Amino acid sequence: MITSLLCKEYDINSKDNHQNSPLIYSIQMDTFPLTKFLIENGIDINYTGSNKKSPLIHAIQNNSIPVINLLLEHGANVNMKNSNSNINKEDEINNLNSNSYELETFSYERDHNNSDYDKTDIIYSPLMYAVQEGSLPIVQLLIDHGADVNFIFQNRDSPLIRAIHKKSYDIAELLINHGADVNISDGQWEYSILVYAVEEESLTLAKLLIDHVKQNIKNFTGKMIKNIIFKNKLDLLKILVDHHFDINFRDDEGNTPLGYAIKHCNKVMVDYLIDHGADIYSVNNEGQTIFDLSYQYSYDYWGEQNYNKIKHLINS
Repeated sequence: MITSLLCKEYDINSKDNHQNSPLIYSIQMDTFPLTKFLIENGIDINYTGSNKKSPLIHAIQNNSIPVINLLLEHGANVNMKNSNSNINKEDEINNLNSNSYELETFSYERDHNNSDYDKTDIIYSPLMYAVQEGSLPIVQLLIDHGADVNFIFQNRDSPLIRAIHKKSYDIAELLINHGADVNISDGQWEYSILVYAVEEESLTLAKLLIDHVKQNIKNFTGKMIKNIIFKNKLDLLKILVDHHFDINFRDDEGNTPLGYAIKHCNKVMVDYLIDHGADIYSVNNEGQTIFDLSYQYSYDYWGEQNYNKIKHLINS
């Protein structure tokens, strides 16, 4: 059909009433010979259709590595976001009034476990879609062709943050090895990437990030330490201490990790922190001492054990 149309001098870049091109449909329907034919005959490989996604993004969501390779070899923009800026009202009118072909409507829906990726008002890059799909080979392929591993999107998401949310260790490691910034925060809550790893309760990811941080570890653990203690992640706390975390750091309220461990009646954490040099005489901004906190939170068995230990240490 397409060959016949071309022989009759139809415009290969014509769009249907839905503003989609033949290339987008051929990729969606996974017809590689047709896709190859269209690309080799000069179709616009960076045109974004009605859902604002480029052919490259469609190929990524189809996990079509041969198509991705073909698009990249023919100059597909590896950093082109899912923005429909190349469509304007004049183009729409011209396309609707032209004598070009009109493709049959093709419904193509997929569940990608994240509704944001189907919203046209949120802009993502091909690399973000590849990370979302969890495809290490495609992520590698895009990076090899110059994908920006540090592009921060308007919702303060990044490829590395996305990989951590999906607990994709191999992809996170690949991104870091190619220069992904492990020291950025999300902007809205000022959460560091390491906080996200803690929230996902991934020890391996947290260790990977800590091994690569360039800032002093204590500079971005104020909120994180609360999560570690609340979730009883002693293994993560040990990693922090092994990487020179200041065990007596004070947050904005003047509380120390030991204070939070006492508040959560966490005997194991209290013992570990004290054994590693936690200050039992620290005072928070409200004037509460460690002993005061231990007494206040001695209402259950473990809280009472903490209180007795602090009392014994102070009186000894």
